[in-house]
Amino acid sequence: MDEAARAVAASQAFEAKKDGLRQVQEGDWKLTLTVRDLPSNIMQHAMGQRYQVVVVAIDDNEQPIPPQPETGHRKWREMRPSQRAALLCKRADFQVWRGLTSEDEAANWVRKTCSISSRSELDSLTWKLKRFEGLIEEPFFEHLNRLPDEVYQ
Repeated sequence: MDEAARAVAASQAFEAKKDGLRQVQEGDWKLTLTVRDLPSNIMQHAMGQRYQVVVVAIDDNEQPIPPQPETGHRKWREMRPSQRAALLCKRADFQVWRGLTSEDEAANWVRKTCSISSRSELDSLTWKLKRFEGLIEEPFFEHLNRLPDEVYQ
């Protein structure tokens, strides 16, 4: 029996509904599913049991939905600093945190606080980046009491 045949013989099918998705501190993803009729042997497995998972989204007529192309999500620190600054400025909770009312006001505040004329300067000027991280980015995420990768999914 080849590997594919062994996998099919050992597999179990059941329907689940996605109830949550978040990125944890280590960068892994936590997917929460609700299952109405979970096979009993899965309930008997110890916590920490690993599974090989195959997921097929289905529509209301029980027909498979083809997957969409990958969107290219990246971890927060893998983004250029100018991208991180732009994403923060778009966030309503960031604007409220600073007492601002729009993305434009937030962008102006970031430029003024970092002594830059363009957020793109954060990509090439190390000391400006340190100002951004120390005066804006880190305090904001401390305010949220969350890590950047838990916020941006």
